[in-house]
Amino acid sequence: MINYIYGYHGPDSEERFMCLETSTTVDPLTPRERQIAAAAARGLTNKQIGAEFGISPETVKRHLASVYSKLELRGRVALAIHIVRTQPAA
Repeated sequence: MINYIYGYHGPDSEERFMCLETSTTVDPLTPRERQIAAAAARGLTNKQIGAEFGISPETVKRHLASVYSKLELRGRVALAIHIVRTQPAA
């Protein structure tokens, strides 16, 4: 399953992970938390995410801690699995 999540490079791979950023369903995450979560699920490091959004890696870490808490997850792999499982069928 992990290889599928990090190794998926089909035509909709970017859409699969970006969908979390543009979700219109009611969820507990802020727009920034959704952006950070999507980037983490794509396999980016805190440093890379920080550079992409103009924030420090420590701020990324705090956002991810909030995401994990709100979604009751334990880490990046669980986050990526959650995103893949909760995406609408393409």
